[in-house]
This record gives sequence, structure tokens and C-alpha cells, in this order.
Amino acid sequence: MLDIVLVIVSQSPVAPRPFTVRARSGQIISRTSQPLTPGDYDIYVSDGDSIKLSDEAFMRRLLSYSISGREVDFQNGVRARDGNRWITDADSGDHSAPIHSIQNGFLLKAGIHQLFDDYSISVNPDDNYKITSFIPDAEGVDGRTLDLVCRNPADPHRVSDDLLGWHFRQSVLANMRGGWRAFV
Repeated sequence: MLDIVLVIVSQSPVAPRPFTVRARSGQIISRTSQPLTPGDYDIYVSDGDSIKLSDEAFMRRLLSYSISGREVDFQNGVRARDGNRWITDADSGDHSAPIHSIQNGFLLKAGIHQLFDDYSISVNPDDNYKITSFIPDAEGVDGRTLDLVCRNPADPHRVSDDLLGWHFRQSVLANMRGGWRAFV
């Protein structure tokens, strides 16, 4: 997540080296997909390099609540593929609107769906489809993985890794950047 939020700026013609994260105790924190213990951490870069927060904007979602024929086809396609489990699929069949592609959806309980829509939870396809909650996890989804039924590589209607990756990046930008303080 730090790679999404932080930008290393180098004065050197050579590419900047990766940063190092240390706990206040001095312990170097290795890259991990496990949550860090709450606390204060310092980020170090090589001499001559500096850190800035990414200014990449996240895309606010416009939510539509209408149920037209295309949305019904989309819902039915996702339900048929997923069997009412958390999943994703590919093409709705009419090719009229990519947003209604079955690959652009998976089934969620209503409360969890809202959390996904507002970037409070997301799925990282680059971390074994792990679900990350960016808020206190009252639903108990943080650390779980997306069901294989919606991400099965053999299924042409599986959820799109590119779309999940995009959503995860947006979630990180929406939730993490505001909590960072830069010290010079």
C-alpha cells in the first residue's frame, strides 16, 4: 500500500532505491501483507532522495440505484455464476454496456456491498485475492480471500483482475493518504 501512496523522488540519474520502514524501536519492518501493529513508524530513503505523497486522485463513485432490464440481466448473470457467493463474472451477453459485464460484479450482502462501493473494503488480486478492510471490521471480512468460484482462471466469466486491482488502488488512495504526515 505504501508503494501506492508514497512517491520517492531522486536527484540522481539512477532510479530511486526502495524505502525502509522502521518501528520507533529501531526494528526494520519487512514487506508483508499482514497488518502492522498500530504505532508510529519512520520511513527512510537513500541520501539525496526524498518522499512525497502521491497526488494521484481517486475516482469517487457515482452510484445508480435504478433497476432497468440491463441491471436485472447483470444481477441474474452474477447470481447464476456465483451461486449466491462472493464472486465475479464476465459478459452480460448483450455487449451494450461494459459496466453490465458479469466480470464487473460479484455478490455481496447489502451492507458489505455499500462498504465496497465507498472503498471501505477491497480485494487485492496481487495478494491472493485477500480482502482488506480500511475501517474497523465489524463484518469480519478483513484477511479473508475472495471465493474461487468468482476468480477461477478456467471460467471466462471470472471477475476481472484488472478491475479488482483498480478498485484496490482507489481504496488505498481514498483511505490512506490522509493519515500520512511528512517531516522534513
